[in-house]
Amino acid sequence: MFVIVSYDVKSGRTQLFKKISQKYLSHLQFSVFAGNITESNFRRLVNEIRVKLDKDEKMIVWEIPDSQIWKEHVFGKQKSSDDIFL
Repeated sequence: MFVIVSYDVKSGRTQLFKKISQKYLSHLQFSVFAGNITESNFRRLVNEIRVKLDKDEKMIVWEIPDSQIWKEHVFGKQKSSDDIFL
C-alpha cells in the first residue's frame, strides 16, 4: 500500500518522529513522508508512533491501497536525492 504521513508535534520532538518515519518511508518535506510499505511495516510504523505521541500532538496517516492512483507533481529544486520538494 502507499502511505503518506504528516505530523504536528512539539518542536523539540520532531527529530524523534522524523527518525521513526524515515525507517519506513521517504522524506518529502519537513514533517511529510510517503512511500510504498508492507502491511506488517505499516503496523510497526503505527505502533511506534502511538507509543511516542503525546496527547496534545497529532499525526495523520493516509492509506492509499493502490499506488497506481497516486500521481506526484514535483516543483522546484530537490535538496538531496532523498528529499523531494512539493
